[in-house]
Amino acid sequence: MKSIAHLGSGRGLILALLAVHFTQLGCASHSASKRNPREGIAEFRELTVASQNAVHTALRSLERVSAQTNSCPPDIGEEFARVVEQLQADSVRVRARAQAMLARGDAYFEEWQEHLAQVKDPRMRQLAQQNRPSLERSFGRIKLAAQTAGEAFRPCLADLRRLEVRLEADPRAPGSAAAHDLIQSVRHNGQEVLRQLQLIEQELNAMDQTLTPPKN
Repeated sequence: MKSIAHLGSGRGLILALLAVHFTQLGCASHSASKRNPREGIAEFRELTVASQNAVHTALRSLERVSAQTNSCPPDIGEEFARVVEQLQADSVRVRARAQAMLARGDAYFEEWQEHLAQVKDPRMRQLAQQNRPSLERSFGRIKLAAQTAGEAFRPCLADLRRLEVRLEADPRAPGSAAAHDLIQSVRHNGQEVLRQLQLIEQELNAMDQTLTPPKN
């Protein structure tokens, strides 16, 4: 998981996903801009939900570790290590996809007219044009939530790594005061990450609804 922290400046995993989403909406290439914007929103929502699931999985595994009053059984410790390593692997994958795109999320709105002209559905073009201020506000809230999530995500992951190391060295570690402090920190930061991810999902849902033409 330490690789996630290298995404830089508190932006973290979620802002990387944000940049992937908006460049796929249109600012990466003319061919990409011909995509239905709602497809990009749906794709990013799937990534957001997957991120929520990953954090939930880590917190559930953490609770199984913290429930151990004596020595942590090998199966619980091994499961916890697998969860941590999976998060690390996911962070590397996301970083590889997002590294070249992080700086380009705003370009979708900066080049609005150019990309909007590529949208094939005239009803969606009209909705997007009429609701640009609302869409931009949602985009701004997504970026803020992404940054806040990243700021909570980094210490959460760092503490998970520290706890993993302690548990590997001593199966009795969950009962120590130091481990207790780490567990409390992970809970606090993990819940904040989930709260911000939920805010992102809500804004994506609002954007999707804004771009949905009424049924005939």
